[in-house]
Amino acid sequence: MKSAERRFDSVLANIDWTLIVCAAVLSVAGIVMIYSATMRTGSPVTFVGRQFFAMLIGMLLCALMIWMNYKMLADFAPHFYVLGTLMLVAVLLFGTQIRGTRGWFNLGFFNFQPVEVTKLFFITILAAYLSANWKNIFRLGSLVVPAAALAVQVVLILAQPDFSSAIVYFPIFIFMIYFAGAGVIHIAHIVLFGAISVGIPLAATYIKIKHPDVIKSLVGGFLYRASYDINTALAALLAAASAIFFMWWIIHKLRFRVPLIFAISLVTVLAAGTFSSFVVSRSLKEYQRRRLIVFVDPKIDPLGSGYNIIQSQIAVGSGRIFGKGVFAGSQSGLGFLPEQHTDFVFSVIGEETGFLGSAAFLGVYFLFMWRVLAVIRDARDRTGSLMAAGIGVMFIFYFVTNIAMTLGLAPVTGLPLPFVSYGGSSMASAWMAVGILESIHARRFTY
Repeated sequence: MKSAERRFDSVLANIDWTLIVCAAVLSVAGIVMIYSATMRTGSPVTFVGRQFFAMLIGMLLCALMIWMNYKMLADFAPHFYVLGTLMLVAVLLFGTQIRGTRGWFNLGFFNFQPVEVTKLFFITILAAYLSANWKNIFRLGSLVVPAAALAVQVVLILAQPDFSSAIVYFPIFIFMIYFAGAGVIHIAHIVLFGAISVGIPLAATYIKIKHPDVIKSLVGGFLYRASYDINTALAALLAAASAIFFMWWIIHKLRFRVPLIFAISLVTVLAAGTFSSFVVSRSLKEYQRRRLIVFVDPKIDPLGSGYNIIQSQIAVGSGRIFGKGVFAGSQSGLGFLPEQHTDFVFSVIGEETGFLGSAAFLGVYFLFMWRVLAVIRDARDRTGSLMAAGIGVMFIFYFVTNIAMTLGLAPVTGLPLPFVSYGGSSMASAWMAVGILESIHARRFTY
């Protein structure tokens, strides 16, 4: 017993308190901003109470993760992955539907969104697999198992449908296999697959709204029909495959050494991405399609999907240098921006604290990410480093996407700002991720 206590005391002595303090500062700032965003248009005490409760749950999970050796998480990674997958299946069958997405379990006081935890389980199993197979990871065959693990959970999430949660998996997967030593050409194929899967339905929606005349042309109409009609898509794929193999034949005749497998893999990715786009297209509702494309030009739908971006930009810009004062924002106070306490909480910060307050807020985030990079660098083994890298990429993707979305520089995806946006599952899982990082960092000298 005393030996266990000494080991835990040693762990506490080696944790990164800067990381903990940054997470706490962001969480408290988020609670204040949530209160401000809901004080005139909602029930601020209810929102703040739930968020504070989620923060306490998250801190308990953080302490549990610190106490638990991260190597144990890696050892039981397959079990956690299966548990996460079963939760995604269960939520489809028995979950509560909110805003058209069946992705929550109703636990009474708050709704639990399992996808927030399954992302951490996926990072854990991917880190364990890549660490065990790092000598062969440059081979395409070694990526089949992790790609299958990715596909299973992404398909289940898209079935809810929850597109915003599904896309987070891809940067995590891509950067983790890159850190593990996967070939650049293999990563390029994965990126191309993702771009085709998402790009086809979004391009079709953009053309339909912005350039409807293109659909009336022969070629434009054919390509537009290929985005939703399987027979037309097959014809387009056949034409594209023929063109690719013809180009390869020409290059081969010119004595350039381009392996045939390159053309075959390109056609395979093109076909897989095209068929995957049908899955993505079915999971995207019309308002989500419009949200994803109006960032190109919010005036496409200024009173609909572009409204949030326009109002968010007005809120941030109106804060100027010093802001209007905490609890004194007009955009949030008068309810011009719906759901400002969730996806657009940074606009509240910008309006009420101005450029200086926003810069200080971003400074805390940058300090947090700098310490995450230190955890990645100092991890004692490949498993810990990859696990920390996956969590770091997840935080960076959330952070950059949400801020860019608020400023109108990225599509409105519905991704939260970690520790700050209202959402109990997001808050608890963010603190759980911090606990895993601390578990890795605290054991960096243990061999």
